[in-house]
Amino acid sequence: MWRLLCVIVLGCGGGAGGGSDGGSDGSSSGDGGAEACPGWANGQPAGSTANALDVTSSGSLLVVGTTDLEFAGDRVMTHLGSDGVRDPAFGMAGVRTDPLASGADEWLTVTPRSGGGWIVAGKGADVMTPTSSWDGIVEAFTPTGQPDPGFCNGRLLFGSEGTEIVVAVREIAGDFVVVMHEGASATVRRYGAGCTLETDYAGTGVATIPLAYSAAAIGEDGGVFVAGIDVVTNSVRVHRLGPDGTHLASFGTAGVVELEGDKQWGTRLTIDHSFGGGVLVGINQVFGKVFRVSATGILDTAATSAMRRVMNDAFIVVYSVHALADGGLIASGTSYENGDGRVVRFDAEGNVVTSFGTGGIYEDGPGSFTTATFATPRLFLGGSSGGEAMLRCMQL
Repeated sequence: MWRLLCVIVLGCGGGAGGGSDGGSDGSSSGDGGAEACPGWANGQPAGSTANALDVTSSGSLLVVGTTDLEFAGDRVMTHLGSDGVRDPAFGMAGVRTDPLASGADEWLTVTPRSGGGWIVAGKGADVMTPTSSWDGIVEAFTPTGQPDPGFCNGRLLFGSEGTEIVVAVREIAGDFVVVMHEGASATVRRYGAGCTLETDYAGTGVATIPLAYSAAAIGEDGGVFVAGIDVVTNSVRVHRLGPDGTHLASFGTAGVVELEGDKQWGTRLTIDHSFGGGVLVGINQVFGKVFRVSATGILDTAATSAMRRVMNDAFIVVYSVHALADGGLIASGTSYENGDGRVVRFDAEGNVVTSFGTGGIYEDGPGSFTTATFATPRLFLGGSSGGEAMLRCMQL
């Protein structure tokens, strides 16, 4: 089964001003039709946004983001117990904050380690090269939030005169795979023992894909889906790489599927693996769209059209898509109608699950939901409201 690695590049969406933390019993101040998690204390993460989430086997939750989404923020992590209370054994009272450089530091993605703890990745300003826009960073932490000095001699940094933003990372059988957004291209690398680049990966050590504004998802076998805007055609495309870093010929045309043509640069993308071995891709430019693509690269046009109508009618700008084990999905974001965070649940055919929220839509805010993850029976939604990180726990 493929595990969620959902990333929104160039900053996760912030919400409108204001916001509410909900009730101390775990109830939400939002849509009353959505059931809050029983026994959840409604603890909120530190910082200004929740960019990515990971649920551990014990039910605890790690939330990663930044302390200041708009200005000179630091990287921040918050560890909440299965009851929603900050873990006092993690960092400082459940929170770890790390400045990397002069400002604008941000964790964007997190993945668990087989021996416990996490690998966390993102971006920092002027880390290695003062004239660069962003430098990428990958770092490992113990279950108590301490840096692992044995991981890449402390951390792995990427810096040049351009932009490097790590959008996805995953441990694979002792190795780890890193996907970066590098301006007009996406790059994929695999590292072995001692943080050594595997030079036979993709034939050269680096798989380079001509996609801008890229988002990526990495599977358990090390295969990778990368979605973005093609730098030549301006179309939205999905590339699928096998564990060796080469395109899978069985997916679409030579490993590539085109979803939609002639998009503007700056379009936000989000991605997740479906449980059928395919992929979900969300894009937005005022109207949110969600595409369901099979393991062989066939677009489910009926489900895609059905979901598009719902997203348009509900005024939802999509920031995150997350596959569910029943073949359905969660699409979350914000409303350009009133600035509230909105979430919709679809079944495997692209129909709204009306028992979710009110008529299939959950609303809370003002703000935006930029990430989600599901661990039976709990759905966690992360985002930002009024300049503060927002987290909701719902029972499905």
